[in-house]
Amino acid sequence: MVIIKDKKGKDLFAISKKLHRFAMRVHKKINEDDQEFWCLFQGDTGTGKSLAAQRFGYVVDPTLCVNRVCFDVKEFVKAIIDAPKHSCVIADEGVSIFFSRASMTKEGRLVAELSAQIRQKNLLIIICVPEALSMDWLILNKLNLLVNVWESRDKDAKGITRTVKGNMSFYPNFPSKPLIKFLLRYLRLKRHNPSAKVRKVNAYFREKGNMIYPNSKPAIYPVGEKAYREKKESVLKKYLKGDKEKPLTALQKKQQRQRNEAWQLMKEQMSLNNRELSKMVNAPIRTVIEGLKSLEIQ
Repeated sequence: MVIIKDKKGKDLFAISKKLHRFAMRVHKKINEDDQEFWCLFQGDTGTGKSLAAQRFGYVVDPTLCVNRVCFDVKEFVKAIIDAPKHSCVIADEGVSIFFSRASMTKEGRLVAELSAQIRQKNLLIIICVPEALSMDWLILNKLNLLVNVWESRDKDAKGITRTVKGNMSFYPNFPSKPLIKFLLRYLRLKRHNPSAKVRKVNAYFREKGNMIYPNSKPAIYPVGEKAYREKKESVLKKYLKGDKEKPLTALQKKQQRQRNEAWQLMKEQMSLNNRELSKMVNAPIRTVIEGLKSLEIQ
């Protein structure tokens, strides 16, 4: 095991030597190889994916702080702009950041503009979502690593069955073996037909999580648990207060209708399906589908 310490030299948490070596490879990519690195952590609520993502990000970038853990679009954009070179930014609520109603229609442009900053600064981007397939192809195509996080049950030294949170399986993309592509193909097939007999792709490696005991000490968050939870709670309160989006102006509605009509014309004249059209116009497929449907309603 490798003990990870804080800035003052105090022990924070421990990880396996294999995970530490992999994190150091990512560190080298963004610090020495002039590259960006996109990572997605997927797992159900309560499985420990946010904690796992923070710990992985902290091993790669020990300067990681709560200011670079984001819960909405504005926070994420600000974090990217303010982030030092070779640092880590976490989109803790990836779906709400990349698929909020406010950003849906301009997501392609937003991702393109942010990608230039991310590439220039050689950043590590970590996105946390319940399910990888909820993300658009614009994001999935950028991924260098997909981490599946889950909860399990196991027996402790006394033979008592305990809950284990934060189990991880790692699927990096290699030029000769794109594990993310293989895993996504498997997930899509199982979603379409849950009973299908399809063999799941083997992970590059796995990391066992932490066993949960009654009255055990709270898990240590690299960015500080109190600061992290306060920030998350403040975002939730903002939405509870009804942070409503501004309605479109007459000009914006007209431009949106003209764009949708142009998409419809392209689809008919070029005999494209919705996915082919979304790639051609560089827009999320959900945006394309909603735009075309709006023409049927009008």
